[in-house]
Amino acid sequence: MKQYTSHPGFSTSMADDKQLEELIRKIIIEEKVTHVFESGTYLGTGSTRMIADAFADVGAPKKFITVEANYFNWVKAVKNLEKYPFVTPVWGLTLNRKEAIEFVVNDEMLKNADKYPDIYCDGGDDPHGFYTKEIKGEFGNSRFGLLNYLYNRKIKKEEKNHYQGENMIKKYLTEMKNNNPLILLDSSGGVGYLEFKTTLETLNGKPFIIILDDIHHVKHHRSYLDIKNSPDFTVVGENYDGGWLFAMRK
Repeated sequence: MKQYTSHPGFSTSMADDKQLEELIRKIIIEEKVTHVFESGTYLGTGSTRMIADAFADVGAPKKFITVEANYFNWVKAVKNLEKYPFVTPVWGLTLNRKEAIEFVVNDEMLKNADKYPDIYCDGGDDPHGFYTKEIKGEFGNSRFGLLNYLYNRKIKKEEKNHYQGENMIKKYLTEMKNNNPLILLDSSGGVGYLEFKTTLETLNGKPFIIILDDIHHVKHHRSYLDIKNSPDFTVVGENYDGGWLFAMRK
């Protein structure tokens, strides 16, 4: 596999893609989208903002959930998304932590990276360690022990008031399963495929609209192939070099 930092579009946000932006607006109007679920808020200034802005012409959705694992990113996202009162930024994990870590550790694609020379990943010589830290929400920690101690104390203090725990995909998509939700999967690179499979399992044949980011990456390359090869999905737009796929399951 190649390091994602070597990809020509590494520093380009999906939210900068005008084709995708127009497509989201079109589908929201045509499909009368009322429920949105996003994994991977980060700071809320990218895809979250892009989707929120797309509702400007049709009014606010009934529910818009975006999930971020990292506490410090979540705090910033809450602030950045204040202008969109219908967006609910959730601090939590999209999956069960133990299952997610096991998936990364045992992932055939990461174990046999040489078989996938045209697919990208992160973490240098230790993608397993990199993705495990990402799952735990540890990015943003300082290299200084005292600061990490203070950071962790703050996180522990805030957990009881704001942390929603694990399995947010199952929790929220179970609530939305009868509403043809718009779903954007774009969180931890190591478990993108597990998120996709969990989405299919949770919705259990119900219709939904989905956007995948990083389809040329270990995150969603397999999700991309599954959709492309399934008669249950209709692809409504894609940009392989840009890294995204937009599809619907009826």
